[in-house]
Amino acid sequence: MRRAWGILLVLLLVAAKAAAQDITPVDIDTKKPEQPRLHYYDKHGNKLPEPVYFLAETDTVKKSGPASPWPIFNGVTVGFNFFDAVMLLAGQSYASFDLNASLSLANWVFPTVEFGLGYANNRQEENTMVYHTLLSPYAKIGIDYNFLYKSSPDYKAGLGVRCGWANPRYEIRNARIDVPYWGESSTFSITNQSVTAWYGEALAFVKVKIWQRLSLGWSIRYRFKMKIPEAGNSTPWFIPGYGGTSPLTATFSVMYTFGGKRKLEDKERSGGASN
Repeated sequence: MRRAWGILLVLLLVAAKAAAQDITPVDIDTKKPEQPRLHYYDKHGNKLPEPVYFLAETDTVKKSGPASPWPIFNGVTVGFNFFDAVMLLAGQSYASFDLNASLSLANWVFPTVEFGLGYANNRQEENTMVYHTLLSPYAKIGIDYNFLYKSSPDYKAGLGVRCGWANPRYEIRNARIDVPYWGESSTFSITNQSVTAWYGEALAFVKVKIWQRLSLGWSIRYRFKMKIPEAGNSTPWFIPGYGGTSPLTATFSVMYTFGGKRKLEDKERSGGASN
């Protein structure tokens, strides 16, 4: 009896091995379009009166495209602000001139730096006092937000903020003190004054292309003092990069852009064509 079971087991093993050798693997076509499926329930879980065929999405999470069609790093723009040069011709007694540079991140946000020099030479009309600021440095750092980030980088419109630092060196000459009781007056001067000032700006800006990579840009800025210390017995009247007493100012810059200006889909098409 045991011999019979042993013979039967050997025959089964031989048959299984032969069957395995005769089976031809079936290739699975992963690129084959998905076929409609028979569904018995709707999307709310309610049973349908009759089963229906439709093509169901196996993956309901679709890959969304980028919010901006431009690359993350999309060029650097440098410019020169000459607004105060125009204001000097109109009679303004102070000026600030700066070079600025901004990095385009997807034509959406623009980290920006500004470096410049400012000076003032203001004479009071009612007396002989002269407020004079020597050529002094200033710097600003901030960021701009472009509302037209999906459009061409040749045109921008948006809002921004700046944090400014300045180190004005100034003097007050021929300040007069009148003593009406005695009918006399005296003058004095304060020299070699220097402070470290901090201020902020909120701005609205526009940029337009004028020729190839050359552009013009305008901004209107609201300024507010953060820390303006006194120097001895005086307070600086003019802060480089900030201005005089008015909280409003403007900039007018000529700019040039290096690099950028190629959409993501354009790069993908050119890359696919070259492969």
